[in-house]
Amino acid sequence: WMVYTDGNPAPQRYANASHLPQVRTLADGSIATLDAGTTLSARFGWRKRELELERGRMQLQVAASLRPLRVQAGGSSIRDIGTTFQVERLNDGRVEVALLEGAVEVTSGSAQHTLAPGQQLQVSPSGRIQPGPQLATTAAAEAWPEGRLVFDATPLSTVVERMNRYGSTPLVIADPDIADLAVSGSFRAGDPHELLSALELGWSIAGQPRKDGALELRRTY
Repeated sequence: WMVYTDGNPAPQRYANASHLPQVRTLADGSIATLDAGTTLSARFGWRKRELELERGRMQLQVAASLRPLRVQAGGSSIRDIGTTFQVERLNDGRVEVALLEGAVEVTSGSAQHTLAPGQQLQVSPSGRIQPGPQLATTAAAEAWPEGRLVFDATPLSTVVERMNRYGSTPLVIADPDIADLAVSGSFRAGDPHELLSALELGWSIAGQPRKDGALELRRTY
């Protein structure tokens, strides 16, 4: 009976439907900071701990335990080795992992990569693991739980997806040619107009209002 119940523990669901990050204490004592629009499910047995990031982004400060902890995000599996780390699932299927303290082991198919503090990586929809820059990771990882979004040569499509989590005025990329435009800067979460001012000044992109309240992003020339 104990083996069966550990393999099938009752799931617990955590959802943040607000426009601000929220801090939740999980059943094992771990501290999860859920970004706006994030959904997380957890299963804690007497031998192991399993989490699944269904959507959005989270920061996890893992409670010490003899039970191993794994986070599933799409086709990627993250194994904790005593740490504080972040995981994000993007709408296009990419998974990003950033490590603040300790160590984590990321597995995708037959590929495997261990992160050191201050490092990040991205897993593509095909399962390929691609290491990311170190300095940008630290700034961006420390910023969003405090209400700021930091981008370093980030595709505009990703910038828009993250900004849209925080406000009631969605941004929509109307011109596919600008979706991969690399954007850098620091912006207040939930303030699309600050982002729009920077896009117009630095990248000649403006937001045009639509009847449904959204703002369409297009080049101004």
